Amino acid sequence: MSENQVVPASSQPQSAVQPQRAQLSILIVDDDAGNQKLMHAVLETEGHTIFDAADGAEALSVLSHRKIDVIVSEILMPKMDGYSLCYELRKDARFKAIPLIICSNTYVSASDKRLALDLGVSAFLAKPLSPSALGDAIQAALTGKAPIRAKMESPEELEVIREYSHRLIKTIEEDRIELSRRTEQLRASEERFRQIAENIHEVFWIASPDMGKLIYVSPAYEDIWGCTCKSLCEKPESWFDSIHSEDRTQARAAVRGEHGFSVEYRILRPDGELRWILARGWPVRDKAGQVYRMAGIATDITERKQAEETLQKTEAQLRQVQKMEAVGQLAGGVAHDFNNLLTVIMGRTELMMSRVKPDERMWHELELVHKTGARAAALTRQLLAFSRQQVLQPVVLDLNAVVSEIGKMLRRMLGEDIGLVTVLEPKLRMVKADPTQVEQVLMNLAVNARDAMPGGGKLTIETSNTRLDESYCRSHPNVKPGHYVLLAVSDTGCGMDAETQSHIFEPFFTTKEQGKGTGLGLSTVYGIVKQSGGNTEVYSELKKGTTFKIYLPFAEGVPQPLLSGEGLPAVRGGQETILVVEDEESVRELVGEMLGPHGYTVLMARSGREALQTCKQYEGPIHLLLTDVVMPEMSGLQLAQDLGRRRPLLKVLFMSGYATHAAANHSILEPGADYIQKPFTPGKLGRKVRQVLDGVQSTLLASGS
Repeated sequence: MSENQVVPASSQPQSAVQPQRAQLSILIVDDDAGNQKLMHAVLETEGHTIFDAADGAEALSVLSHRKIDVIVSEILMPKMDGYSLCYELRKDARFKAIPLIICSNTYVSASDKRLALDLGVSAFLAKPLSPSALGDAIQAALTGKAPIRAKMESPEELEVIREYSHRLIKTIEEDRIELSRRTEQLRASEERFRQIAENIHEVFWIASPDMGKLIYVSPAYEDIWGCTCKSLCEKPESWFDSIHSEDRTQARAAVRGEHGFSVEYRILRPDGELRWILARGWPVRDKAGQVYRMAGIATDITERKQAEETLQKTEAQLRQVQKMEAVGQLAGGVAHDFNNLLTVIMGRTELMMSRVKPDERMWHELELVHKTGARAAALTRQLLAFSRQQVLQPVVLDLNAVVSEIGKMLRRMLGEDIGLVTVLEPKLRMVKADPTQVEQVLMNLAVNARDAMPGGGKLTIETSNTRLDESYCRSHPNVKPGHYVLLAVSDTGCGMDAETQSHIFEPFFTTKEQGKGTGLGLSTVYGIVKQSGGNTEVYSELKKGTTFKIYLPFAEGVPQPLLSGEGLPAVRGGQETILVVEDEESVRELVGEMLGPHGYTVLMARSGREALQTCKQYEGPIHLLLTDVVMPEMSGLQLAQDLGRRRPLLKVLFMSGYATHAAANHSILEPGADYIQKPFTPGKLGRKVRQVLDGVQSTLLASGS
């Protein structure tokens, strides 16, 4: 007898029993390649030779040309199942003695197990099984402890067994199909989840109840946080570390809640970028109501926060503009009344001084009154500039020429310890503005810069062409997109903090000691630029200096030449007729007294309608209309236009203390219009009247004309 020959246990003598764990030829019958590999791993370590078959039919083919000691088979297989294989083995004399061990991962009942044993199965094992359990079953089958029975039933009984087997196999197959269907549904569901998670801009996450362990985080995390998902899963607490230190406590407290949370916080990415996050989380409960997961979404809300911040800034700027408008209206009204009063005070004082000798005590007292009135007039001019209620005489202007002309004066004013540097754009576009007011802007900014550099420094004046886009205009109320000329004045002085910057354009606000500043310098700049259609911005840092940027819109045309003022000529009179129209009686009478001594014929009118009636009744020529700009019922401009149609040779000289918002269309005179600002002196009025009557063009940037 050969060493590997199998002898039925009933016929083997005790001495012939094989030693335990002898080397055998074993046939594995299973349609699952994974199970086959597992059996190989279990049995080959014992030195056994292993053969494989995918089902019962293939197993019979192997047995026909291989000597097999033991067969280990699955139940459910295609073509021929384990029960049918057992039946075929037990009715074939060649194979009936070979032990057959069933190893199944399919649940069967006790009756199914009895059926298998009745068919002649040596042992019935359930997967998963240990190597020792399989080895013991093989040895038990070989030693006869689990005798192989070949009970041959009647044909009727065999048919019942076969039908039962097929019914069981069909049920198992249906279960397998259902399992496959559900597996495919699960796979499709997982694929949909993956597509959603990988394509949404929000971060979807799943974590343990205490948020101490992250189970899943979607790929959007890498785009928002700038870190890999792997690094986060390896160190879940790292997402806390990325939160801005000022927001960390609030975020920790929020996510520890048991009923879900919603919290906003800032994160600092590895590249230094700061972002705003809206994090929301919800508890996931089991059937018993216990929280076993936390799930949530984190959204990047940086753009929304930036928009909110811009809106808040814009609203603050709008409130500031509205406040400035309100203060400006008040200041303009006060300045208008003061100018009428100062016109009378200064005019009367100068008339009285002309009647008193300079060596008399009265002359010196009148001179003091006149000088005080002049200082008051300067303050009212600043108030009018701030309130944008002064009458401008805009012309096409080359800012480079203005800067070059006033630079000589600025160098003397700044002193030797402050250097003046000009950086002028060679191809600078033209603007339309009142040159005397632009000069006032530069003077005020230079004085402000000088006071900010008590120990010396550098003042830089620059010009350039620029464009303000929609983005800039959204954050700057009342500024229109377009092309502008930039006039920038920078100093290297002490600078300003944010609080000071928020008030610098308010009238009477000053950081200087009491008595050393009126607080109207920068408010004057603000008003002049606004009334010229421009915009003013300030940029400043403590100990680093300040830059004022003034944007004036482009203008087409040939710039007016800038002429320096010469010495004041003596007042010359004439024989012309002048119609004076002024609603303020004291001013009207004073103007008459100022002009009468110079030989003019002076006609008086209290309003535009009265002036029209006077012209209608007066048969002689009227050479000059001297009219206030703003009057009840009819403005000075309307009056001039009406009289101009009736008397084409009539010349016009406007005078005003301010132009109110109620007459906004008259606040800017046409280019070339002659104008004299209240308050004025007899000498200034006399020279201006003569200049207009003689048809002499006004000089720009000339004082005392």
